[in-house]
Amino acid sequence: MIINDLAAWCDIVAIELWNGVRGSREKTNLAELEEELLLLPINKDVWGFARQLTKECRKAGETIPPTDLIITSCALYHKVGLEHCDAHMDFVLTVYRKNKSKFRAFA
Repeated sequence: MIINDLAAWCDIVAIELWNGVRGSREKTNLAELEEELLLLPINKDVWGFARQLTKECRKAGETIPPTDLIITSCALYHKVGLEHCDAHMDFVLTVYRKNKSKFRAFA
């Protein structure tokens, strides 16, 4: 996630990265990131946002992995950019743009 050209993340991103880390160098690099990056909270409003996105994605015909929904919801809720290379997140962002009015309660 990007805020004013600075990187940020949420806990689920860190968990996904720790799950795939290999070797001492990667572990050291990831530990350094944990110390340096801004941590965006996944609060009750982010969870509500994610539930609404889930419903809208299902209406649009797709079942999206929960981690992708939570990460995308966290970025959208906190109004930060999202750096990714993921077709699911592209789909979620498209669904969000088409249904923005349904997310005003979370603003």
